Amino acid sequence: MKLIEFKKAFAKKVLEVCGMNTSRIFTLYLSFFILLGCKSNIEKPVNNKNIAVYKNDIIEATKVLVSHRKLIFQEIDSVHKKEVIAIAFPEIIRYNAFQDLIESSANKILYIEGGKEVANFSIGLFQMKPSFIEDLESYISKTESLKRFSSIIITGVSESKIREERFRRLENTQWQFRYLNIFWSVANEKYQHIKFANVTEKVRFYASAYNCGFLKSDEFIESMIYKEIFPYGAKYKGEQVAFSDLSNEFLNNYSYILKQTFTEHEKL
Repeated sequence: MKLIEFKKAFAKKVLEVCGMNTSRIFTLYLSFFILLGCKSNIEKPVNNKNIAVYKNDIIEATKVLVSHRKLIFQEIDSVHKKEVIAIAFPEIIRYNAFQDLIESSANKILYIEGGKEVANFSIGLFQMKPSFIEDLESYISKTESLKRFSSIIITGVSESKIREERFRRLENTQWQFRYLNIFWSVANEKYQHIKFANVTEKVRFYASAYNCGFLKSDEFIESMIYKEIFPYGAKYKGEQVAFSDLSNEFLNNYSYILKQTFTEHEKL
């Protein structure tokens, strides 16, 4: 049985046996991850030095975007649609591989009850973590020029209720696009002191910030731009590609696929 099929069967059995019993779910999932060594279920290519190895994944991820074109026009600013989407595009590839796992109820319960210190995991189309949204909220609340986005900040209820609402939004694809669009504005404000040579350079930097954390130093973000640690992480010893390479690849060579699906008044 393939790993992804095993995870489906395991998740189903967990819910059958445990119902919504948090402690039992946590215990079983902890054992599960120890057993599997927390390995991803992405099929490792034999040689992925060339970005072309991901051609099929890129095309499939672009098709996913096409299926959400209405949300793109509702939530993404018209002038920079391609650039905004390119920033988080690599995560769609990761999402396609991990979606069965993130749909489990265990992480949701752990986050709502214990916060990001207990469970801080990637979720949704653009693989956003609760901590990423918390950072966005915090940055917006402290930045006068971004007050127009203050409506995303959840207030007036208990911390657990705030986390529950934040998680609900993360599960919603429309909110994922909304958060991504807001990140573009946050990045424009935070990195306005940087003079990018061109759009490609700007998107690469923003993609790196999105991937490693936009509150990190400019120097650290820049050092990660060409770091080949996608999609398995820094601990993986085999050949990989840089996150920003996939962002750049979509922007320059594949965004036309998305563009072709739009009517004349919906042009990117």
